[in-house]
Amino acid sequence: MDDVTIIDNQRFYCQQCGECCKHLDVVDFLPEYNRGDGVCKYLRADNKCSIYNERPSVCRGEYIYHKYYEYMSVKDYYELLYSLCEKIRKGIGRNERL
Repeated sequence: MDDVTIIDNQRFYCQQCGECCKHLDVVDFLPEYNRGDGVCKYLRADNKCSIYNERPSVCRGEYIYHKYYEYMSVKDYYELLYSLCEKIRKGIGRNERL
């Protein structure tokens, strides 16, 4: 299992905290993955995805970049992701929808 995003030979350093998988209740397009409390039903206790190789496209950083953010440099895209990760970890915007 290769649990890293690499675009144009640039690596996204995920802290693998699992917080993005613990707040599906603010994401409208993954209701079938929400186990009912906002946590992805495929998130293991070690914060790893039990269906990593078969996870949905929206969970794949490369897919999101090529689908929506190619107008940005990879560096800027990763900075955006780091910013979003920090907000999720701090609980900022919990009442907002993504």
